[in-house]
Amino acid sequence: MAGKKMILIVEDEPVTRHLLEKILNKKGYHTLSTDNGDQALTLIREHHPDLVMLDLMLPGSHGFSVCRQIKEDAQLKTIKVLILSAKAYPTDREIAFSVGADDYLVKSSNIDQVVEKVEVLIGSP
Repeated sequence: MAGKKMILIVEDEPVTRHLLEKILNKKGYHTLSTDNGDQALTLIREHHPDLVMLDLMLPGSHGFSVCRQIKEDAQLKTIKVLILSAKAYPTDREIAFSVGADDYLVKSSNIDQVVEKVEVLIGSP
């Protein structure tokens, strides 16, 4: 896609989803968002975002399942996946990386850390 880099935000908590959209748009990224794992897969196939910011506990498909499906699909596997979850257990991180996540942040991370991870994964807008 020419122009701005696109980020799909998959987050079922509206306040968090809107905050991420606002900050990432202000930084110059184009964002799409959904609150549902199944809808996320549809949007990913339609728009091929540069990055998927993915919560784990979602209506529809669980975040681990969404990540696995992205990374097992030859058309989608180059899309970067950043898990952004409230789950801070080491086993959750291990599972995330085992299903192909490119990075993992706990939601208690500050927004600068989130933006920094985005820039490391896909570069500046």
